[in-house]
Amino acid sequence: MIFSSKFRAVSLVGLTLFGFIGLAFAHNKVVVVPLLSDPRVIAKYSSNNTSVTLTSTLKTITFVSITSPATGTVIANYTTRVSNITQGGRATCGLSDTNQTSTPFTQSWESGGLNDGYQDALAGTRGFSIQKGQTKTYRVICSNTSTTGTSFTSRAALTAIYVPD
Repeated sequence: MIFSSKFRAVSLVGLTLFGFIGLAFAHNKVVVVPLLSDPRVIAKYSSNNTSVTLTSTLKTITFVSITSPATGTVIANYTTRVSNITQGGRATCGLSDTNQTSTPFTQSWESGGLNDGYQDALAGTRGFSIQKGQTKTYRVICSNTSTTGTSFTSRAALTAIYVPD
């Protein structure tokens, strides 16, 4: 495929948006929008480069807020590093527009211990509906899901992209 210089691409994990035509997968549909000519497309980014100690209580690691100019869909994508030096230690993270996670939308990791994989990365993508004029906050939320050792998260990054219906 040949692209002229008038096309720009923004690449995310699992999602690529092109200058004049963007493709995003949300709720089992393809959303095609003219990105450069549509000022209603909104992209927000947030990161947290500090180490966060996880407990059994869900903790917001990083977040972004979007106010929708029209009814549409927000595609959120995150990645974070998780670690626990104790074999069997677990961490669970996910994307949410509340302070809770929903089991189908979480990612979990279990430590192999200090000598066998005590750190890894979790990532996820999720689509959310949003109504015209609504402000919603999208969060990366994580917790320690075992009683073995202490889990941490670090280098979290979150991108949320709003596209009108």
